Amino acid sequence: MKSSLNNICLLALLVIVGTPAALATHPEKLIVKAEKLAGKNWGEFKVIKVPVDIDPAQPYYIQSDTLFRLNQHNGELLGYLVVSSATGRFEKFDYMVVYKEDMSIVDIKILVYRSEHGYQVSTKGWIKQFLNHPGEKVYVYGQNIDAISGATISGKSLTDNINRLNLLISSLKK
Repeated sequence: MKSSLNNICLLALLVIVGTPAALATHPEKLIVKAEKLAGKNWGEFKVIKVPVDIDPAQPYYIQSDTLFRLNQHNGELLGYLVVSSATGRFEKFDYMVVYKEDMSIVDIKILVYRSEHGYQVSTKGWIKQFLNHPGEKVYVYGQNIDAISGATISGKSLTDNINRLNLLISSLKK
């Protein structure tokens, strides 16, 4: 009886506090999927992913960010790949953003969408609003990014995260 009560208390603590930080990182399988999708943006090149060491105290970095430089064989920078998570209404979803060397976004893919609601953020028609703009462009959900009926929270969350990642990637160039 006491053991059951302890388990219930532990479960309640995890729900209130959240899951341990170690579980928040992206599994290798997801990184491999993102790498393959990112490589399609440079069909004529063999893309080599190089992890980016970043100071966790950097103001635009959050723990769910996984960053890679995308290089040619000769080491020349092609762009960046970021795998991260955003918050939907009830659950987080994983996505990737591919940047060209000039900091413009060339691809965004929702890799894992766990909720039954808000999946409209993964449609190509909505995502294309972010593509091929200068990296310093600020996106505002409901203004220069169309609002989505049924995906308001996911759409705003992804928009805010894209703005944050633009600042993060720009800081790597300095």
